[in-house]
Amino acid sequence: MGRSPYPSMGLRVQGHALTMARMRTKLRWAALVLALVVLALWFFGGPNLGWTKNSVAHTEKDPVTEIESTVYVKRWVPGIDFLGGGLTAAALLAGGSFFFGKKKPA
Repeated sequence: MGRSPYPSMGLRVQGHALTMARMRTKLRWAALVLALVVLALWFFGGPNLGWTKNSVAHTEKDPVTEIESTVYVKRWVPGIDFLGGGLTAAALLAGGSFFFGKKKPA
């Protein structure tokens, strides 16, 4: 009578807790990697404190007349909005990891 009709039930619950703890860890690692990638792209792409740009102004001097003119070169430069959006997404991933419970000791 003391025996449970569902002997494998304890193993499933234990496996579920382990999966939840792994999910929590994976979400935190994903948040860290995302934050580092966003920071690296922003920093090495030219740390622009303005908005993200798709073209950059470049001044060229005409060799014959020596008149300076502004030419726009197509180049993507990540701005502060890219940095903020990426770090917000990383924070949401890290915050989402708290919805998964800790592994409870057996």
